[in-house]
Amino acid sequence: MTMPDTRRSPLVDDYLRRLELAARRLAPDQRAELVDGISEHLDSALEAVDPDDEASTRVALDRLGTPEEIVAAAAEGDSPAGRRGWSNQTGAGPDRPSVGAKEIVTVILLALGGFLFVVGWFVGVAMLWASDRWSTRDKIVGTLVWPGGYLFPLAFGLFAARVCTSVSDPIRSTGAESQSCTGWAMPIWLGVPVVVILFLAPIATVAYLLARAGRSR
Repeated sequence: MTMPDTRRSPLVDDYLRRLELAARRLAPDQRAELVDGISEHLDSALEAVDPDDEASTRVALDRLGTPEEIVAAAAEGDSPAGRRGWSNQTGAGPDRPSVGAKEIVTVILLALGGFLFVVGWFVGVAMLWASDRWSTRDKIVGTLVWPGGYLFPLAFGLFAARVCTSVSDPIRSTGAESQSCTGWAMPIWLGVPVVVILFLAPIATVAYLLARAGRSR
C-alpha cells in the first residue's frame, strides 16, 4: 500500500518560520493558536500538491498573504481566517471580497472632493482613516499622494499658465502694440514631466487604494 506523502515544501517551512518570528509580538496563547491554524490550513490546502511543485506552493502562499499581514490582522483583534475567508477545499485560496460602495465613495472624494469647496477631500480623508479596509501605510499614501486630489493640479495649471494679451500704445501713431503677460512659463523639459506627475498621481493613488481595499482583510 502506498503511504501518503507527508513532506512539506521548504517554502512552507520558511513561511511558517517567518510567521513564528512575526508573531512574537502576540500573547503566547494567541501566537500558538495563530501558527497552528495557519499550519493546518496550509497542510489542508496543499494536501494534493507535490511538495516539489514550487509554482503551486507559491500561489497558495501568495493568496494567503504575508506572515506580517496575518500577524498585523491578529494584533488588531481580527480573525485572520475570518478576514481572508480561507477555504477548507484542497488547493483553494482565500476569497477576496469585492470593493464596497463606501470604499468607492472614499477614493472618489479623495480624487475629486477638493472641488466641493475643498471640504469633500477632507471628508474623504476622514473616511479613509476611519475604515478598517486599509492599513496605516495605505492611509498615509491616500492622504499625502496627492493632497487635494485633482484640485491642486488644476490650480497649479491655472497659476503657472502664461497668458499674454496685446495692448495698443496710444502714444505712438504707428499703432504699435505691446504685450502684457501674467503667470510664468516652465521650460518644456520640466513642464511636461511635472504635468504628467500631477495628473497621474491621483489616478495612481485611487488605483492603489482600490487594489488594497479589494484584498481580504
